Amino acid sequence: MQHKSYSPATWSQHELHPKAKDESTLAFIFTMDLLNFSFWSELPEDERFAIEYRGRKWTGYWSLVAALQRALEEGIPITTSDYWQ
Repeated sequence: MQHKSYSPATWSQHELHPKAKDESTLAFIFTMDLLNFSFWSELPEDERFAIEYRGRKWTGYWSLVAALQRALEEGIPITTSDYWQ
C-alpha cells in the first residue's frame, strides 16, 4: 500500500467492485463492510473457502465480493435493508 495511491477510482478498477457512482454502489459497500471479517488463512490455496464466479475461484476478501455480486446478478437483493429484515 505504501507504493500505490488508492482512491475511489483505483478501488473501482477491480473487476469485482461496482462501477456505478450511485446508491447501489453505496449499498454494496455498506453491506460488504457489515459482512467483512478476517480472511487470513494458513491453509493451502486449494483448501481455503472459495466462491466460483465468472469462471474463476475467488478466495479471501474477494470471495465475499464475488458472493455479493453473484447474489445481485441472480436477483437476490442482498444489499437492501428489506432483505435483512
